Amino acid sequence: MSFEILTYILSAVISSSSTALCLIWLFLKHPEKVERWISIMTRTVAYFSNKAARIHMATDIQSTIDLQRKKLNVHEEVLPYGVSVKWTNADEIQTDLKENKVVVMMRPYQSQARNLAHIVSLYVPRALLPKARRYVEPNLMSGIDHTISKFILKANTTALEYYISEIMGPASDEVKSWVVKMDKLNEQSILSRIFLSEIKRLNILYPQEPSQGVFRESVEIASLVYKFATKEPGVDISPTYIGTYIKMAIVAVAKSEKIVYEGTEPHFSFIRRALSNGVDHFYVVSTGPFIKHAKDLIKIAEKTLGLIKVYEEEYEGLFRGKSTKMFCAKLIARE
Repeated sequence: MSFEILTYILSAVISSSSTALCLIWLFLKHPEKVERWISIMTRTVAYFSNKAARIHMATDIQSTIDLQRKKLNVHEEVLPYGVSVKWTNADEIQTDLKENKVVVMMRPYQSQARNLAHIVSLYVPRALLPKARRYVEPNLMSGIDHTISKFILKANTTALEYYISEIMGPASDEVKSWVVKMDKLNEQSILSRIFLSEIKRLNILYPQEPSQGVFRESVEIASLVYKFATKEPGVDISPTYIGTYIKMAIVAVAKSEKIVYEGTEPHFSFIRRALSNGVDHFYVVSTGPFIKHAKDLIKIAEKTLGLIKVYEEEYEGLFRGKSTKMFCAKLIARE
């Protein structure tokens, strides 16, 4: 070992020993001052530790919400606002909108899962379809909020349980009946792809006061999409809705016998008739082996009828209780 290294080690030991001896002397000579210093240091460490813990709690919640928000916004920006969590010591909970973020200000619970559940319950009603929501029948809109909130929380079972018991539990029977229906749409991944996409069209009314007529239209379109999602095999329902503000049709490419004998000609004829009747949004949906035929239909509709494809996507969803490869495409008429 070199002389320089030995000297460095000895000096460090002497220095630390000297510090320790100095502290012992001070404690024996002035114990009240040493205790005061220790108290100050302890409070300082505790303050910064608590602050760091609160920052972690807030960022964890923000990242959880933002991750699910991106999934819901893939094709249509239904949640345009992010979230910012500010912890306070006040009993009153406040929300605000600042720099395209919903700011939630509240005293934190001891349970992080409970914090997440309550912040989501405050965030969603401010961020989901912020302009169109005032034109949706209130009980229906609450049902949509609950379904979207549960979607955000689904990866955290404890937070979801807090939400169901503390937030959704007191809801009316009518709201809960809508939650059941919206959950069914979400199972098939058509809640955001079809229903919320159409409801967003009510933005054009903002900031007018809502009417019973527009409330009725929102309920009718919700009922149509739900009936489509839950219909039994072989049961036909009208897949077209022509209202004052929403004019849409769902084109299902699924019947094997029709595909075998007639190809997609009946589907094409349906689109052409609906287009002449004023329908301007079309959703072509299919499952499994029929997806290829749905894509062929889209190409023909684009080329022959001048429809514009907004998107098309294959994904996994629950169809009649089974995980199934599904397909959805959105076509719109030229203005």
